[in-house]
Amino acid sequence: MKLQAYTPEQTDELLENIKLICKYTVDVNKAAVEVFDKKYKEYLYAFYPGIIFKRKPLSRTKFMQECFWNENRVTSVYDPEKSYFAEHRFFKENFPNSFEYCRFSPMLRYFDKHFTKYGVDGWSEEEKEILNSAAGTTYFFFEKYKFREWYAILVKYAHRPFEFDKDDIETLEFIEYKIAKAKEFYKVSE
Repeated sequence: MKLQAYTPEQTDELLENIKLICKYTVDVNKAAVEVFDKKYKEYLYAFYPGIIFKRKPLSRTKFMQECFWNENRVTSVYDPEKSYFAEHRFFKENFPNSFEYCRFSPMLRYFDKHFTKYGVDGWSEEEKEILNSAAGTTYFFFEKYKFREWYAILVKYAHRPFEFDKDDIETLEFIEYKIAKAKEFYKVSE
Protein backbone atom coordinates (compact mmCIF):
# COMPACT_ATOMS: atom_id res chain seq x y z
CA MET A 1 0.00 0.00 0.00
CA LYS A 2 1.45 3.34 -1.02
CA LEU A 3 0.66 6.55 0.76
CA GLN A 4 0.27 9.88 -0.98
CA ALA A 5 3.42 10.85 -2.88
CA TYR A 6 5.18 13.77 -1.21
CA THR A 7 6.12 16.68 -3.41
CA PRO A 8 9.64 18.14 -3.20
CA GLU A 9 8.22 20.99 -1.09
CA GLN A 10 6.61 18.53 1.34
CA THR A 11 9.81 16.54 1.73
CA ASP A 12 11.73 19.78 2.35
CA GLU A 13 9.17 20.70 5.02
CA LEU A 14 9.55 17.24 6.57
CA LEU A 15 13.34 17.63 6.66
CA GLU A 16 12.97 21.07 8.29
CA ASN A 17 10.66 19.52 10.89
CA ILE A 18 13.25 16.83 11.59
CA LYS A 19 15.82 19.61 12.13
CA LEU A 20 13.37 21.21 14.62
CA ILE A 21 13.06 17.90 16.45
CA CYS A 22 16.86 17.57 16.58
CA LYS A 23 17.15 21.07 18.06
CA TYR A 24 14.43 20.07 20.54
CA THR A 25 16.36 16.87 21.36
CA VAL A 26 19.43 18.88 22.33
CA ASP A 27 17.46 21.49 24.29
CA VAL A 28 15.23 19.05 26.17
CA ASN A 29 18.29 16.98 27.12
CA LYS A 30 20.01 20.11 28.43
CA ALA A 31 16.86 20.82 30.47
CA ALA A 32 16.86 17.23 31.80
CA VAL A 33 20.52 17.48 32.84
CA GLU A 34 19.70 20.78 34.56
CA VAL A 35 16.89 18.98 36.46
CA PHE A 36 19.37 16.33 37.65
CA ASP A 37 21.94 18.97 38.58
CA LYS A 38 19.35 21.01 40.49
CA LYS A 39 18.27 17.94 42.48
CA TYR A 40 21.91 17.03 43.09
CA LYS A 41 22.71 20.52 44.41
CA GLU A 42 19.66 20.37 46.69
CA TYR A 43 20.79 16.94 47.87
CA LEU A 44 24.35 18.17 48.59
CA TYR A 45 23.02 21.22 50.43
CA ALA A 46 20.71 19.11 52.61
CA PHE A 47 23.14 16.21 53.11
CA TYR A 48 24.53 15.69 56.59
CA PRO A 49 27.45 13.33 57.21
CA GLY A 50 26.20 11.88 60.49
CA ILE A 51 27.57 12.22 63.99
CA ILE A 52 28.88 8.73 64.73
CA PHE A 53 29.26 7.18 61.29
CA LYS A 54 30.78 9.64 58.86
CA ARG A 55 29.09 9.26 55.49
CA LYS A 56 30.10 10.84 52.21
CA PRO A 57 27.55 12.25 49.79
CA LEU A 58 26.96 10.36 46.56
CA SER A 59 28.89 11.48 43.50
CA ARG A 60 26.85 13.11 40.72
CA THR A 61 26.99 9.92 38.60
CA LYS A 62 25.99 7.66 41.50
CA PHE A 63 23.24 10.10 42.47
CA MET A 64 21.73 9.91 38.98
CA GLN A 65 21.99 6.12 38.98
CA GLU A 66 20.14 6.00 42.29
CA CYS A 67 17.22 7.88 40.71
CA PHE A 68 16.31 4.68 38.85
CA TRP A 69 16.07 1.00 39.56
CA ASN A 70 19.10 -0.91 38.34
CA GLU A 71 20.44 1.71 35.92
CA ASN A 72 24.20 1.97 35.59
CA ARG A 73 24.42 4.63 32.88
CA VAL A 74 21.91 7.46 33.02
CA THR A 75 23.57 9.96 30.69
CA SER A 76 26.20 9.97 27.97
CA VAL A 77 27.97 12.70 26.07
CA TYR A 78 27.60 12.94 22.32
CA ASP A 79 30.81 14.26 20.80
CA PRO A 80 30.72 14.68 17.00
CA GLU A 81 34.51 14.19 16.86
CA LYS A 82 34.65 10.87 18.73
CA SER A 83 31.22 9.25 18.63
CA TYR A 84 30.58 6.30 16.35
CA PHE A 85 27.20 7.96 15.64
CA ALA A 86 29.00 10.80 13.87
CA GLU A 87 29.70 8.65 10.81
CA HIS A 88 25.98 8.67 9.99
CA ARG A 89 24.70 11.45 7.77
CA PHE A 90 21.83 12.13 10.16
CA PHE A 91 24.20 13.05 13.00
CA LYS A 92 26.63 14.99 10.81
CA GLU A 93 23.84 17.22 9.54
CA ASN A 94 21.73 17.61 12.68
CA PHE A 95 24.04 17.34 15.70
CA PRO A 96 27.19 19.37 14.98
CA ASN A 97 27.95 20.13 18.67
CA SER A 98 28.61 18.06 21.79
CA PHE A 99 25.89 17.66 24.39
CA GLU A 100 24.98 15.39 27.31
CA TYR A 101 21.95 13.22 26.63
CA CYS A 102 19.73 10.87 28.64
CA ARG A 103 20.16 7.14 28.08
CA PHE A 104 17.47 5.68 30.32
CA SER A 105 14.14 4.33 29.15
CA PRO A 106 11.25 6.81 29.40
CA MET A 107 9.24 3.99 31.01
CA LEU A 108 11.41 3.78 34.12
CA ARG A 109 10.10 4.86 37.50
CA TYR A 110 11.90 7.71 39.23
CA PHE A 111 13.09 7.01 42.74
CA ASP A 112 13.66 9.81 45.21
CA LYS A 113 14.07 8.13 48.59
CA HIS A 114 17.83 8.78 48.65
CA PHE A 115 17.30 12.54 48.63
CA THR A 116 13.84 13.00 50.21
CA LYS A 117 15.25 11.53 53.44
CA TYR A 118 17.35 14.72 53.66
CA GLY A 119 14.33 16.97 53.17
CA VAL A 120 14.68 17.55 49.43
CA ASP A 121 11.41 17.63 47.50
CA GLY A 122 10.63 14.57 45.38
CA TRP A 123 10.26 14.68 41.59
CA SER A 124 7.57 17.06 40.44
CA GLU A 125 5.32 16.18 37.50
CA GLU A 126 7.00 18.89 35.41
CA GLU A 127 10.45 17.44 36.13
CA LYS A 128 9.26 13.94 35.25
CA GLU A 129 7.79 15.27 31.99
CA ILE A 130 11.12 16.87 31.03
CA LEU A 131 13.04 13.68 31.88
CA ASN A 132 10.58 11.49 29.96
CA SER A 133 10.67 13.80 26.93
CA ALA A 134 14.47 13.79 26.88
CA ALA A 135 14.71 10.02 27.30
CA GLY A 136 12.01 9.26 24.73
CA THR A 137 13.41 11.57 22.08
CA THR A 138 17.00 10.39 22.40
CA TYR A 139 15.93 6.75 22.59
CA PHE A 140 14.22 7.08 19.22
CA PHE A 141 16.97 9.06 17.49
CA PHE A 142 20.06 7.50 19.05
CA GLU A 143 19.08 3.88 19.56
CA LYS A 144 17.02 3.14 16.45
CA TYR A 145 19.25 2.48 13.49
CA LYS A 146 16.18 2.15 11.26
CA PHE A 147 15.47 5.87 11.61
CA ARG A 148 18.96 6.78 10.42
CA GLU A 149 18.48 4.61 7.33
CA TRP A 150 15.06 6.18 6.72
CA TYR A 151 16.55 9.67 7.03
CA ALA A 152 19.39 8.87 4.57
CA ILE A 153 16.87 7.66 1.98
CA LEU A 154 14.67 10.70 2.57
CA VAL A 155 17.58 13.10 2.04
CA LYS A 156 18.73 11.23 -1.06
CA TYR A 157 15.33 11.45 -2.76
CA ALA A 158 14.07 14.70 -1.22
CA HIS A 159 13.79 16.66 -4.45
CA ARG A 160 11.84 14.06 -6.35
CA PRO A 161 8.28 12.91 -5.77
CA PHE A 162 8.69 10.71 -2.70
CA GLU A 163 6.36 7.86 -1.78
CA PHE A 164 6.05 6.45 1.71
CA ASP A 165 4.51 3.05 2.29
CA LYS A 166 2.67 1.50 5.24
CA ASP A 167 5.99 0.69 6.96
CA ASP A 168 6.66 4.43 7.26
CA ILE A 169 3.37 5.30 8.97
CA GLU A 170 4.73 4.70 12.49
CA THR A 171 7.76 6.92 11.82
CA LEU A 172 5.68 9.69 10.26
CA GLU A 173 3.24 9.61 13.21
CA PHE A 174 6.15 9.75 15.66
CA ILE A 175 7.61 12.74 13.83
CA GLU A 176 4.24 14.54 13.95
CA TYR A 177 4.02 13.81 17.68
CA LYS A 178 7.57 15.08 18.31
CA ILE A 179 6.96 18.22 16.23
CA ALA A 180 3.99 19.00 18.48
CA LYS A 181 6.10 18.31 21.61
CA ALA A 182 8.91 20.53 20.28
CA LYS A 183 6.56 23.42 19.53
CA GLU A 184 4.97 23.05 22.96
CA PHE A 185 8.42 22.97 24.63
CA TYR A 186 9.55 26.15 22.90
CA LYS A 187 6.26 27.89 23.58
CA VAL A 188 6.47 27.05 27.30
CA SER A 189 10.15 28.04 27.59
CA GLU A 190 9.67 31.49 25.97
